Amino acid sequence: MTLVLSMFIGARVRAQLPVHDTAAVRMIGAEFLDAVTAARWRDAASVLDLDQLESARQERARAERDRRRARAVTVSQLLRTNPDMPRSVAVYEVKQRAKQQREMNYLRLEFGVGDPDSLLALPIESVASRWVEAHDQRSRNRELQRGCSHSGEDEKLPAPTYHIVSTAVEGDQGYVLFVDMGWHAGIDPLYAPPPRVMQLRRTPKGWRISPRWDLIGLPEMVNACG
Repeated sequence: MTLVLSMFIGARVRAQLPVHDTAAVRMIGAEFLDAVTAARWRDAASVLDLDQLESARQERARAERDRRRARAVTVSQLLRTNPDMPRSVAVYEVKQRAKQQREMNYLRLEFGVGDPDSLLALPIESVASRWVEAHDQRSRNRELQRGCSHSGEDEKLPAPTYHIVSTAVEGDQGYVLFVDMGWHAGIDPLYAPPPRVMQLRRTPKGWRISPRWDLIGLPEMVNACG
């Protein structure tokens, strides 16, 4: 009798876990999106998966160091591979490539810090806060505007208005489907950006959000220089 009762209670507890987990995942997702909307970067960063972010920081810093060590193409090399190219064109091309190389700083786009050594020296909590801010669509728009050639003021984007569509849990993985209502207002549904999927992982500290590159920010269809 005791064994049967124990099995019955255990089954009921297991049956209730998905409901509890779904509510917890939704709460964490809502806390994150509300903090982003209010530009409370530290609060938003507090629910990120810092272990995953640490791995990403190490990998991106190594990639940036390798990119900086890579030898830039010279005028002589360019002329050897393009013998019909006038030398003046080759000189211009090399200068343009060098300029693009300097401006193409993926670390700054992803972490808000352009130097790999400076990035690695920061506490991971500070990295998380900078990561959220750098990925926010307002910050991302300002960063992308640096490469625009038109004159006048940069386009100012309003704060995002997020709406959670649904939540699901599968084992130790959680998912929050959400949209930014600002990008859907007045747009034909056929051309509006699709909902985004926030992925979460169960950790010893509770549910934490995976810092995916497409978690928040500008939709891919947006031309920041338009």
